[in-house]
Amino acid sequence: MILLNFRYERVPRWIGLVGLVGIPIAAIAQGLPGALGFAVGAAGSWWNYDQLQKVVKSLAVAAEQGNSPPPVRIILAMFARLFVVAAAALVILKYSKSSLIGLLVGLFAACIAIGLELFYEIVWAKSTKSG
Repeated sequence: MILLNFRYERVPRWIGLVGLVGIPIAAIAQGLPGALGFAVGAAGSWWNYDQLQKVVKSLAVAAEQGNSPPPVRIILAMFARLFVVAAAALVILKYSKSSLIGLLVGLFAACIAIGLELFYEIVWAKSTKSG
């Protein structure tokens, strides 16, 4: 099955590629504020993916060890992450209205990267018959 071979560690590289390709496109479409917004959004998307991956790994380790409730450290990290995201969103919405569209599109960089990784895995598995 393809999802069993999914390489989660490649997704941040895909996010970087999406960011590098998207910044010039955003600059052409919306100028410098749009490009900066897209860059910030792609960086936020990378950070969010990284943090979610760490939380899921921590929860998986806790489940494998038989700990039913997640450790307090994991719960605090999840709330801290949500607080940082909410604070960043508030600052961006309040002070950076000109690059809001670029920022929101940049936040989808992780979704695009996961789609690219899935496409890569499907094409690679078919071409090498290793899947």
